[in-house]
Amino acid sequence: MRVLLAFLAFFMAIQCSKDEPYKPPVETFPVNGVTLFVNGQALVVVEQNEVLMNNLVLPLDAHSPQIEVIFTDDGEPYIADQSATLGLEVANPEIATASLVPSDTFKFVMHGKSIGQTTFQVRLLYSNNPGYESPNIPVSVSN
Repeated sequence: MRVLLAFLAFFMAIQCSKDEPYKPPVETFPVNGVTLFVNGQALVVVEQNEVLMNNLVLPLDAHSPQIEVIFTDDGEPYIADQSATLGLEVANPEIATASLVPSDTFKFVMHGKSIGQTTFQVRLLYSNNPGYESPNIPVSVSN
């Protein structure tokens, strides 16, 4: 009798779950900011989707020093797992470009191509899907 009741309970559970389509869990990442460093000095600070500090000026026809990216959760460093990668997008690549440093997952360099201003975004990517996307960060290129 117990076996029959267990079988009926199991069968009913299966039938109920068939009515609702499977929804994969949505993974959220506790990242809400990013800080960009050059030689240990903070150059850009973004928290809660707001640029709080920005001292990024690129020289014309030159590469910046390597810029280290630290993603943050309420101002504290967020340690991403090894599957995470860095994504960069410059709004106007005729003024400046950004490229990843091949030997380091969370470093990049920028190159000032012509005098002017543009913006760029920094992204924390998991399987090419953004776990975090910064607001537009202004960058100037000057002599």
